[in-house]
Amino acid sequence: MSLEIYPLQGEEALEFSGFTYDRYRHLVKNEEANRHAFYSIAARLDHEPVGLALCEQVSPDIAELRSLFVLPSHRRQGVAGELLRLSLIHI
Repeated sequence: MSLEIYPLQGEEALEFSGFTYDRYRHLVKNEEANRHAFYSIAARLDHEPVGLALCEQVSPDIAELRSLFVLPSHRRQGVAGELLRLSLIHI
C-alpha cells in the first residue's frame, strides 16, 4: 500500500470536497481561496482519496486547522498524523 500526502490543487479538489464540513466545502473547491488564506492537504492510499486537512493561514507564521478528516476504514493508520505533519511544513 502506498500513502501519498500532498497539497491539493485544481480539478482534483472535487474528489475531496465531501471530506469536510458543508461550510468549508467551497474553500476546498475554490482555487482562489487556496492561493490566499486557505490551503488543503490531501491523502491518497493506493490512488484512492482517504483524507483531507483544511487549514487557514492567519499570518505569515500562524495557521489554524479548520477541518481534518480520514475515512473511518483508514483511521488509526497514521494518515491524520501525516496530514498534520505536511500542514505544518506548508506554513
